[in-house]
Amino acid sequence: MFQSKSVEPASVQSRILVPQRYHRQPVISRLVSRYGLTVNIKAASLTSDSDSDGWFDLELSGNPQKLTNSLSYGSCQLLVMMKGYAL
Repeated sequence: MFQSKSVEPASVQSRILVPQRYHRQPVISRLVSRYGLTVNIKAASLTSDSDSDGWFDLELSGNPQKLTNSLSYGSCQLLVMMKGYAL
């Protein structure tokens, strides 16, 4: 019999900047659905009637590889900056 090796979940504290042109996009929902992450919103500033960028301070938890992939997706797509990356 094979014993499956379980992967310990990882956690990352991140600040995600959201340019104004993406304010109506489901940013958080995509992180959950595409990568199976648990997302805890610690703080946020996002105003629909503003021309300024918004941001989210998030705690992302989940499979370490999926977490890494989500950060790569974010930095290449619409999420401009993430800090506190510590797997």
